Amino acid sequence: MGYDKTPVFDDSSLGGQIISAFSGDHFDEAACRRTLLQLLRSAPICPGCRRSFTSQEVERMLDGREHRCECGRKSFPRSGTVLEGVHADYRTVLLIACMSFWGVPRREIGRHTMVSIDTVERITERLKVPLYKQHEEEV
Repeated sequence: MGYDKTPVFDDSSLGGQIISAFSGDHFDEAACRRTLLQLLRSAPICPGCRRSFTSQEVERMLDGREHRCECGRKSFPRSGTVLEGVHADYRTVLLIACMSFWGVPRREIGRHTMVSIDTVERITERLKVPLYKQHEEEV
């Protein structure tokens, strides 16, 4: 699977300078986590017993903490979302999403986020799932 190797911006353009200066440190990890999880989880449920989480349990998940359900099953913030199994931090996922949206080539995204092109590909493909489809899978 190939992709366009031509950078969207050249290094001397404003866009090139912004992309060169852009790093994960420009985002607050907690804010990125909350934003992404709120988009990905409309009504979190236990993957074991399918019980809906209480508002306190949802807050724990949004704070990045695991939850142990009454049925004994552990749930992690990314459990049951398209980000399950993705080991990149939330800031990196958000950067990859933004840069992909802006048309930045995957090789450049990998270079600026310090992840492999395969990881960029995997995250980009997972984020192509329509938001309504993600919410339907939770129900």
